[in-house]
Amino acid sequence: MAAHITELEISQIAIRPYETIRGQVKSGDLIFCSGRSLFSRIIKRFTKSTFSHCGMIFRVESIDRIMVLESGRNGGVHLTPLSFYTKTYPGKVMLARLSEEIQPDSLTKIFSFGFDQMTRPYDKKELVRIVKRMLFNAGRKIKNRHFVCSELVYDCFAKGNILFEYENKVILPDYIWEDFKVNQIARIK
Repeated sequence: MAAHITELEISQIAIRPYETIRGQVKSGDLIFCSGRSLFSRIIKRFTKSTFSHCGMIFRVESIDRIMVLESGRNGGVHLTPLSFYTKTYPGKVMLARLSEEIQPDSLTKIFSFGFDQMTRPYDKKELVRIVKRMLFNAGRKIKNRHFVCSELVYDCFAKGNILFEYENKVILPDYIWEDFKVNQIARIK
């Protein structure tokens, strides 16, 4: 289990250069980001979280690329090179992996579903609903065709029969990070 971690604790972990860890990164690995932007700080404050963003790794051997499947506020569901995070992401980035190997048929289901969601919008209104559910235990998750980052990760892994535990009808990056199936690999930024 990747135990709860604070920003200070992340700061104390040595950054492993991308070039030294690149060969170890696998499809199905997870990234967790603790951003410094105003938007990230608002997310972390209102959700009382360390992480403001998460995504999942898709390794494309045939073109020698490592991509992050994510839902971001500027592009909805899309792919971003992992190297972007190690070079330009404004904040800290952690890499994690499930404790048990993901079976090939599960990986196929996870990423087939994820790629089918490409270009779906980011769910800005869901952020408000998440805070409301956390603060007042009110409201519910509205199933729509929009995603925040942690919903995308959760829904993709659920298609592969891998479920993450969460609280208060809310799935946050910190809840995925702290799930007993997730293990910290390295800090990459």
